[in-house]
Amino acid sequence: MKEWTHRVPASDVDAEEALIREALRGGGYAAADLNLSGLAQQAVARRAIGTVSALNIPIAEAPWKPTANGCVEIVFKFEREQDCLLAKVAL
Repeated sequence: MKEWTHRVPASDVDAEEALIREALRGGGYAAADLNLSGLAQQAVARRAIGTVSALNIPIAEAPWKPTANGCVEIVFKFEREQDCLLAKVAL
């Protein structure tokens, strides 16, 4: 099994959080006091996993976790080396 860790930078998480906050405001919610970082981290992780899946690259596992500096780490696990390489190119 081939393993590869993809890191989504904190700036991408911050941008996603701003988009979520704006969407909530647009729906009439007072989002200024909400902590949306966890939701933003999940969204960027799911987007990266979805990008790989949408290209029909088979993923054995893809657990993710936030890091102390605000990034998100996704540990992709693939059965084949070729799938790992394709995912690296895709992301």
